[in-house]
Amino acid sequence: MSDLGSRGGSGEDGFLTGRERELADRAQELFEKRLSENTRKAYASGWRDFLRFCKEHGRDPLPASKETVALYLSDRSGSHAPTTLQVRLSAIQHLHDESGADSPT
Repeated sequence: MSDLGSRGGSGEDGFLTGRERELADRAQELFEKRLSENTRKAYASGWRDFLRFCKEHGRDPLPASKETVALYLSDRSGSHAPTTLQVRLSAIQHLHDESGADSPT
């Protein structure tokens, strides 16, 4: 199981659905190719959290809309430090950039 898809969701493996699994696996491949280990871990954590948020709220994570990202940041602002939110935003941007989708950030 990939780092990015190891939590959240309710698919056949108890965590992610098929489409979410594909997105998580693709994201894992992209992260492994271009980022340092520490950055990859931080982005993986942020992406898993973003996937959970999207699933809980019935929103598409990739490509995500600007509204989805704004709602996510607003939702997490009460429990996460601004620097954590910046890393999460960078993870969302990076994944969109690497996948060829327009970045909502």
